[in-house]
Amino acid sequence: MTNSNYPSELPSRIKEKLDLLEQGIQKIESHALGMIKTSIDEPVSLFVQNQTMTDLLSDYERAQSISFVARFENLPNLVPFKIVNHQSNYFIGNITYIRHILNEYRSVIHNVSDSVYYQNVHKLCFKMLQENDYRKGTTINILTKNDENITEKFMTWLGEHNSAIKFVLRTLDLDYIYNGILQHSDEHFSERFVKEYNSGEINYIFLKHILLLNLIKDLLKPYYMIMVQFSFPKLGPL
Repeated sequence: MTNSNYPSELPSRIKEKLDLLEQGIQKIESHALGMIKTSIDEPVSLFVQNQTMTDLLSDYERAQSISFVARFENLPNLVPFKIVNHQSNYFIGNITYIRHILNEYRSVIHNVSDSVYYQNVHKLCFKMLQENDYRKGTTINILTKNDENITEKFMTWLGEHNSAIKFVLRTLDLDYIYNGILQHSDEHFSERFVKEYNSGEINYIFLKHILLLNLIKDLLKPYYMIMVQFSFPKLGPL
């Protein structure tokens, strides 16, 4: 399986489950990427204007942009998961790191009240791209290297990425992952969690989620392209 490192002597029942998991991941990835039908030839430049304020963003939006960029730049890259043999039973050898990666993504993909939640970032970016009068608010125009204005096309591209992220997240069980296992232990998940923890099924649930995070990060890149333009001041020194 992609992003894996496991013994060749794995029992066939485990190999079969991992193969099915990989097939499911590939279908999700293929469908999500197929939703992005618009092509943007990079590099592009952003032309930003605002005549109404002394700053391009409000204090909240400025903090939002800095937080999102810092979060995106520090999202950990997925390392190959390891399967280890312990007394003829097989376990994920780096489960601690997998839990850490999932926790790092929570504010961006699950916590809807967080300013860096992807839909909140989408609303801010789209608002500035839609605005066409810099006397009323901040405007962003997307220009090619030949100064062709492709803002409308970029908005379509951004919307396709947003839809693809939504699709991927709908295939996941994030409420269970975060509120039943990682961050909280909500009572209505208790029976399921205990059962799947004891049976080992929880391992496959972790793997499904972790293997889709690289795709989600790739789909977030257009937002980073915009928000990084506003992520100042930079972190000061000690």
